[in-house]
Amino acid sequence: MTDEKPKEEKAPEVKKRPKLPPEGELWTSPVTFDAKSLSVLLRDSLDEVGYTYSRRQSDKLYSQLMVVMPLPKTAYVYRFVLKKPVKVWIDLYDTKPSHAGILTHMDIQGFTEAKAPKLKKLFDALIKKLSRPPWKFAASQKFQHGLLIPEWGRAKKAWRRLGYLIK
Repeated sequence: MTDEKPKEEKAPEVKKRPKLPPEGELWTSPVTFDAKSLSVLLRDSLDEVGYTYSRRQSDKLYSQLMVVMPLPKTAYVYRFVLKKPVKVWIDLYDTKPSHAGILTHMDIQGFTEAKAPKLKKLFDALIKKLSRPPWKFAASQKFQHGLLIPEWGRAKKAWRRLGYLIK
């Protein structure tokens, strides 16, 4: 008989669960530019105003209408996790709700009215880099998706909540 101690088994590594989004409501708006180019400009704007953030990858589920049947689809999400001076997640993603074309969305998870002025400071820097405001869709975009869909009005309403004066 030997006095050998049994080797201690190493516990398997547990992957960290993704952190939950900050408390608050979901602010969402369609935007006029594609998610990839908007994410580059948003990153530049975050650096410009000096906000602390990190970049993560994610997916978002949405429905695409084919004939009369909605089909589930996923979209690649450009996620920016802002840490200072506001704690929010900003998601940018492209959807293709119909065969007509791509419609880009921006979501802010953890939005509250108290955070709106600091987010407006960020979006002021972003809008300076864009050729037109993100709520002002070109006529071709409106014809492509339909003149009567509610997205055009939702975009204006969402940006008004951030403090922008929109007619």
